This record gives sequence, structure tokens and C-alpha cells, in this order.
Amino acid sequence: MFPLYFKHDFDIDFVTALYQDLQHHDASISLVLRTKSGRVVTAPSKAGIGEIRNESNKPLFIMHQKESLVNLKHAGALQAPLFDFLKDRGVDQQEVSYDQGIICTVIYVALVAGIGLFYTTSNNIEFLYPYPLPAWLSPSRAWH
Repeated sequence: MFPLYFKHDFDIDFVTALYQDLQHHDASISLVLRTKSGRVVTAPSKAGIGEIRNESNKPLFIMHQKESLVNLKHAGALQAPLFDFLKDRGVDQQEVSYDQGIICTVIYVALVAGIGLFYTTSNNIEFLYPYPLPAWLSPSRAWH
């Protein structure tokens, strides 16, 4: 199972409320608060990272400054209460953006076209390159 990431600024109240909610289901979990540099602290006011660890000391929830991670593999039986808590807080309603995927696809197509053009012009076969490109873009009109 893959970990679940979501954008959420660090909120000590969110982490402690989640910890208290999960502790009702499993008393063996622990809350670890860390500073931004990674040192363990006990004072919630100094914390910049919050971790909830299972009984084998593996993190099932981590909240950093700008994002959070839910490790579903380590959550085990706490998955259902964990998802219920996140749904109550509206975490599951965040929109998914495909902008980065679209930009990467456009860059990939531009690189392939540019490299193909460079290859054909450097090998004196320019007459072959323009024909497959329109055929690929509109196969119904390319050969008529």
C-alpha cells in the first residue's frame, strides 16, 4: 500500500486531536513531537513536526510544516478510525490538480519533436520528418 500525502500546514491541535482519537482504539500508540531540525521535544509550542507511531515504533502519521503523510501499511487496524477522523476534518475533499502532469507531457512531446527534427536535419533526411508528424496528429487526414 502506498502512503497517502495531503497538503496541510502544521497544526499541533490537529495532531493531538488525532492522537487522542486513535488512542481510544489502540492505547499502544505514541505521540512524538519534534522541532523543525528533528530533535525530540516535549513542549507542544516548540514542535514543528508531529508523529504518531504504532506499537512497533513505526510512524503511521507524520505532519510536517507544509504536508502530511499517512502510512497505510503501518496503520493496520487503525485505518478506519484514521480515515474517519480525516473525513471529519475535510482532508478527503481536497482537489487533485493535474497541471504538473500536463506540463510534463507537453515538455516531453516538445523534446521528442525537437530531438527528431535535429536528428533528421543532421542526417540529411529532412524530407521524412514532416510526413509522420501530421500522420500522428491526425491519422484520418494525413494520407488523403
